[in-house]
Amino acid sequence: MAAAAAAKRAAVGVTITTATARKGDIGIYLGLSAPSTPVYTSSITSQVNGVVTAVQFKEGQPVRKGDALIDIDPRPYQATLLQAQGH
Repeated sequence: MAAAAAAKRAAVGVTITTATARKGDIGIYLGLSAPSTPVYTSSITSQVNGVVTAVQFKEGQPVRKGDALIDIDPRPYQATLLQAQGH
């Protein structure tokens, strides 16, 4: 009798679902991020030393020759120019 009660309890909690197999696209798509390779890379060096006050581009943004990339504090250079001019 104990064995029959245990079998009945085990059968109550099991749900079985069936489906018919068929060929076709399973519709699983993975959104993967892979490393990207830039078209061109370049090392940028400034012609003068100074404090960077603003960055005019975002990483990965395309830039063209002549585009302003950074702003350097001009005050030390303006002071040197005024001194050289005798002001």
